[in-house]
Amino acid sequence: MGVTLGTAGNNGTAGWSVFTASASGSGEGSAYVGAGTRKVYVSTSGNDANPGTQASPVKTLVAGSALLRGGSPDWLLLKRGDKWTDESFGVDNNGFLNRSGQDADNPMIIGAYGTGARPILEVDRSKSIICFNSGNSASHLVYLSLDCRCYERDPDDVRYAGIINSQPFGFVLTPFARMIIEDCRFAFFLGIELNCIDNPSGNHFVLRRTAFDRLWAGIDYGGTGILAGHVANITIEDCIWYQCAVAPNDDAAGWSLDTGFSNSHNLYINYDCGIVNFRNSISYLTQYHCLKARSGANITNSLLGKGSSGFEVYNMGAASHPPAGVPMDTLNITDNVFMNMRDQDRISVPSGGGGGGTGELANMNDSTPCGPIMFKRNICHHSIANSVAANVNLSRGAAGCEVTGNIIYNMAQGITISDTNPAYPSFGTNTVTPNQIDLDGDNNLGFPDPNNATLTGYATSIGLSASEDVLMRAICANCKDDWDYQLTAPAINDFMRTKFGMATLGVDGGEIVATGSNRPKIRLR
Repeated sequence: MGVTLGTAGNNGTAGWSVFTASASGSGEGSAYVGAGTRKVYVSTSGNDANPGTQASPVKTLVAGSALLRGGSPDWLLLKRGDKWTDESFGVDNNGFLNRSGQDADNPMIIGAYGTGARPILEVDRSKSIICFNSGNSASHLVYLSLDCRCYERDPDDVRYAGIINSQPFGFVLTPFARMIIEDCRFAFFLGIELNCIDNPSGNHFVLRRTAFDRLWAGIDYGGTGILAGHVANITIEDCIWYQCAVAPNDDAAGWSLDTGFSNSHNLYINYDCGIVNFRNSISYLTQYHCLKARSGANITNSLLGKGSSGFEVYNMGAASHPPAGVPMDTLNITDNVFMNMRDQDRISVPSGGGGGGTGELANMNDSTPCGPIMFKRNICHHSIANSVAANVNLSRGAAGCEVTGNIIYNMAQGITISDTNPAYPSFGTNTVTPNQIDLDGDNNLGFPDPNNATLTGYATSIGLSASEDVLMRAICANCKDDWDYQLTAPAINDFMRTKFGMATLGVDGGEIVATGSNRPKIRLR
């Protein structure tokens, strides 16, 4: 069996990962007992007494997962257009699935077959779709083309139960060695939790072309689209987080920015992880950070906006931090768009918090010198009216950073340097020029059309109504069978670049030949 990851940002077939059955052969259903790939088919029109072939599928997720053989490259395929309610893959119906694939080139796959919409897996607030704990670990798993949702947390569902004190995660993966999720959607959970404390090294998590749609906080705790700890390698490509960690307001129509909690983030990557590679992705509308990467991150051609902090990146290498610190590699935050940042409202947040800016480049460490961060060719524009601290900030011992070639427009502040805590090492040499800065937004630098660099303007340019929400929900619905490049971060960013007279990067696999950062396909090892 082969695993070839797709190319980030590619608009053609090469943008999608390719999985082939085991070289040892394959067969369908329980009758296949060979060493290769057993393909198990599941449909709501099936019967659990069936053998699980495409002609005679089983009916329930539990019956299908029971036919998967641990340590084998088996596939569990759910029929497109079908819906499973209050079912999970584990025998106790709480998501626990103690199964692993064979190896990195021969993973176990849970995916879809047939034509039509992705299969829907919907559960109430007491369940997760997939759950592993220290006694139910699994590795070498791939999840493809699944639409997962918690219906009791969906305000548009008649079964909506209000803001409830529950913690439903879509996937709880702890621990694992290698995991791929592609072409999936998670809606109305708290998010996905990754915690490999029992297996802190050698694990690899790949997330591609997946949507996290309205994953909001509950009472007494925050929500997080991705919460990761002790994951050595994290790759995120062509994904979207929208309205994550922002609680719905039962007293008014729509969603509220002020009823979430200060520890709510779209993505929170803890310091005990490895460096995150975040490419061509969108993180928009959150109570706190669009992306908080305490372990360090490379952020490329992505769109982050409408959070109290666009991103917070640390580049620290202290051995005192488990599992043994983070390599002090040079981090690159390049060719991104950061827009519509705001300050958090302290009064409405019970647990405090507040402030924040477009981005904090924080080389944070207690006592050890840290690696540099390159912040280049980014567009930072239009902080929301009540913001007083929106800025690009170097803090806590930043040294060797370069903030150059950026456009900062209509922001509360420009580039700031702060080092108020004497426990952190003093600043080294940082390069913070040249940049094009117009804080007042009066266009005294002569940009082509900066005040129309809006998401509503982009929406109308591709035939949608002038609504951020309509655009973002369309992006969340983007999927393999109907992939539209116009609904991606690179396309939106190129629109913004034209408004500021910056060269566009284009797209590989489409009508435009890419001039930006595309990479060759790689094999997951």
